[in-house]
This record gives sequence, structure tokens and C-alpha cells, in this order.
Amino acid sequence: MVTHLKKTDDLRPEQIAARYIQIITQIAQMVECGDPVADLSLVALGHCISAMHSAGAATVDIKRILSEKFEAELALADESRKKLRAVLEETHTRTEQLLFDYDSIYGTGGRKLIPLHADTNYLKNYRGAN
Repeated sequence: MVTHLKKTDDLRPEQIAARYIQIITQIAQMVECGDPVADLSLVALGHCISAMHSAGAATVDIKRILSEKFEAELALADESRKKLRAVLEETHTRTEQLLFDYDSIYGTGGRKLIPLHADTNYLKNYRGAN
């Protein structure tokens, strides 16, 4: 068990987003290696949104923070890493949908995890990327 990490309850929304973007980037690296990940990046994004809401962030702030973090990560990713970029771009694109789902189901004060009904057909695109 890892004990040196703080619980996300003790972190600001920006810190929570940064940690989850690292996790999503690691998942994207797994895709590059050919590992089956299904919709793991979307599950991580759902947990991120839930944790950010629990930390007191409003939906509009979550959208802004995650957009900034995804754009920064994409700026660091070399253009030749098509599979990695595809996972990051797709997860970034799905942010707004998951935020809408979260607010629709739980309201802006909800504290539950987002039930993900992710369509994993988009993963076929990663297999075709170079």
C-alpha cells in the first residue's frame, strides 16, 4: 500500500487534475505498448471529476482545469506518438460529456462516482494509429 500520497480529499482541484492526467497519460502509454485497457482512461476521468467535485470545484472550473491540463500534456507529446495522443484527445473530448452526465444524475453537489456507460468502439481507432 502506498502511504506517502495524500488522499485526494486533502488536495486542491488543480492538484487532483494533475494526478489524474498523469494516470491517464500512463494509460495512454500502455495503449502504445499494445496493452488492452478498454475504457480505463474514461474510468480514471470519471474518478477525477468526482474527486474534483468533492474538493469543492464547480463544473465550469473542472472543465477549465481539465482542458488546461490536457492541452499542456498534448503539447508535450511528440506528434509521432499517435496512439498516445489519440487516447489523450479522446479522453479530453469526453470530459464535457462526463461532466454533463455527472450533473444530470447527481446535480452539481453530487459526491458519487460517475456511472460510466462508455462506448469503447473508439478504441479501434488506437489500433489503427501508428
